[in-house]
Amino acid sequence: WFPLESLQKSDLLLSMRSLGLQISLNWDVLIACAQSIDEKGRSASESVKERAKECGRELLTFLDQNFSKYFPEVAKTESKKSSMLKRMNAILFDDPEKKKKEAEEQAARKALLLSLEWVPVLTFPPHPLLPWLEGFKSSPVASPISTIDRDNMWLFSSSHRIIDGRIQNEDLRVMFGWCDKFSINNIATQLCNLSDTFERLLKASQSEEAESTSAIDGRSLCRVVTSHISSLYNELDKACTSDEKDLIQT
Repeated sequence: WFPLESLQKSDLLLSMRSLGLQISLNWDVLIACAQSIDEKGRSASESVKERAKECGRELLTFLDQNFSKYFPEVAKTESKKSSMLKRMNAILFDDPEKKKKEAEEQAARKALLLSLEWVPVLTFPPHPLLPWLEGFKSSPVASPISTIDRDNMWLFSSSHRIIDGRIQNEDLRVMFGWCDKFSINNIATQLCNLSDTFERLLKASQSEEAESTSAIDGRSLCRVVTSHISSLYNELDKACTSDEKDLIQT
């Protein structure tokens, strides 16, 4: 990590660079940062967990802005002409064994980065009707492959952590699995949990203690649940065969 603010002076930084202070992030440092966040996120201290989330947000922003540098094999920024020249050079001059080894090393780095818990996530539901697992409240960071963006939270909040932030780079979203085909089981589970949450909150809103136990009234609950249940059924209609629909309904 970068030095303390008290050490961020030009003369001190120059001396520290001569002693080994890194001025850019290579893959080893990137993985070390993610591992450090993962470790902090498992701490029993709430302040340490909060620090892990802050660091995770910084790392996520960094990757969002510098994706092509660390994942050139999947970044879509090259022109067709440039890409063709690289392929021709690779055929003529590249060592196949070296190329294979580099690809394997890159795949291993990518798999490790996707498995570590470093992405900042919400610990409490942004809406009282949104299905939420109790275990989600204990950790402010999660692995990229277990997260989803807020745009899809009503589809996957039962099975995925909701990212606390925004990713603009489409290639990074793809790498995190956010553009993969929807899982029928996850959507069906979300549908059941949304129904259960609605029934629980509706009963609370109708009880004598409604004012203290429910943040929204029954009519608001009905409007929200109607909107999102129809979206869930639409996704099931697009993804399921008729046999799968019958199985889910049973």
